[in-house]
Amino acid sequence: MRIAKTLAAAAALTFAGGSIAAQAETVRTAAPVSEESELSGSTGTTHLLIIVAVAAAIVGGVALTDGDDDPVSQ
Repeated sequence: MRIAKTLAAAAALTFAGGSIAAQAETVRTAAPVSEESELSGSTGTTHLLIIVAVAAAIVGGVALTDGDDDPVSQ
C-alpha cells in the first residue's frame, strides 16, 4: 500500500513539475561576434599534423610487428 501511494505521489510531482517547466520561457540571444577564434589555427597546418601522426602510427606499428613471425614451439 505504501509503494502505491509513493508512486502516485511521485507521478503527481512529475506532472506538476512538467507543467511548470513547460510554462518557462527560454529566450536566448546570440552574442555578437567581433573576430574569428584564435584557437583554431590554420587549416593546412592542422591537416599536415594529422597526416604525420597517422603515418607515424603506421610506421611504428609495422616496426613493432616486423620480424616476429617465428613460432614459439619447434
